[in-house]
Amino acid sequence: MSLEQCRRLGVASSLSERPIFGGREYCLPLLTGEATPSDTRAVPFRGRAVTLVVVGVFAWAASAAFAHPTSGPKTIKGLCFLLDVKGSVIHFSAADGTKLVGATAGTGATGVLIANTWGDFNLDQICDWVGAPRSQLVNGLIAGGMRILLFDYRRVGFSQKRPGAWGQDLLAAAAELRRLGARRIVILSESTGALVTFSVASQLGPSVKGLVSLNPSGYPTATATNAHTGGPVDGMEAIKTFKLPLLFLVMRGDTFDYPPTKMLYDAATVKDKQLIVFSGRSTGNTNDIFTDPSRLTRILDATLTFIRKHAT
Repeated sequence: MSLEQCRRLGVASSLSERPIFGGREYCLPLLTGEATPSDTRAVPFRGRAVTLVVVGVFAWAASAAFAHPTSGPKTIKGLCFLLDVKGSVIHFSAADGTKLVGATAGTGATGVLIANTWGDFNLDQICDWVGAPRSQLVNGLIAGGMRILLFDYRRVGFSQKRPGAWGQDLLAAAAELRRLGARRIVILSESTGALVTFSVASQLGPSVKGLVSLNPSGYPTATATNAHTGGPVDGMEAIKTFKLPLLFLVMRGDTFDYPPTKMLYDAATVKDKQLIVFSGRSTGNTNDIFTDPSRLTRILDATLTFIRKHAT
């Protein structure tokens, strides 16, 4: 069962997109004591019942580790228990003082800032990008000479549970990436991450050279988001004033993301824009675009080509 199918069941307003083990996917309630929009979540869940214990223990350990802003693991391996990407855990703050947790890997003067999609408030999104298959894209960018920064928005995963606009967090992450040595930055967004980027486009500064977006779309509606919650972001209006080069990547058979991606692309007024449509099918699970090795290679090649054109 896909993320979107869980959403349509009306079980919860915020869900996890993270496949943990192989197998069938289910919508299961996850009870939490966090101050999040709802106390009951439906998690599109793959695998055996024992994974519930793993998730529970991991969430408890993560929250305990980050009880203080600069405590906890220092490496991606220590944070995520994954060896696929080598890098360091970082801590920085948004303009309103919200404490954010991120991870950085790679070196060089060109930075890639990953702007995540909507996800479950209780599960981090940093670790989504450092395990297979997404780690292949991250490692390919690192091998291409890029400095990567991943982060959790406020109220998500390891970052501070505090309300406010996710756009503030994206701006803070861009500033942190510059502080680490990136002189030129390309944002790599996924799904609603594109709309978060549009919402703060006028504040990004000259170091940000373009946006590569996988499956750009909105939530809870196709092209809008509350992200979360600095007020609604209407993607169709925001993209009309977005002046940076754009590269959109999507699967034609993605019944959830292809229609809004095409709508947003058509609405974009910037001349330097490109839409690459891959074969493949999906019903709302954002991991699906990464699952085919040849398609993943093409995504990496297209992303590197875009970065080298605009940011090197």
